[in-house]
Amino acid sequence: MVHLNLSNITAAIAAAGGVFNIIDFQGNCVDGPGGQTEDFTGVETYTCVPGAVNQQWSLTTVGANTPITLANTPSAVL
Repeated sequence: MVHLNLSNITAAIAAAGGVFNIIDFQGNCVDGPGGQTEDFTGVETYTCVPGAVNQQWSLTTVGANTPITLANTPSAVL
């Protein structure tokens, strides 16, 4: 099991501009298929494309001890 310190992760993401890529063990990025960024779109892994918004993700927290929202930018929620 991996335990994550969310304050460190969110600080690192904020310092990097607020968005990040999720990369699998083969070096592919998680993305919205066909460039989709709409809410509840399925995801797939695909060759990473620099600047592709359907491969950019953000984390949002509401406060202490609350769920984290993982969203595909600009605003689609998984």
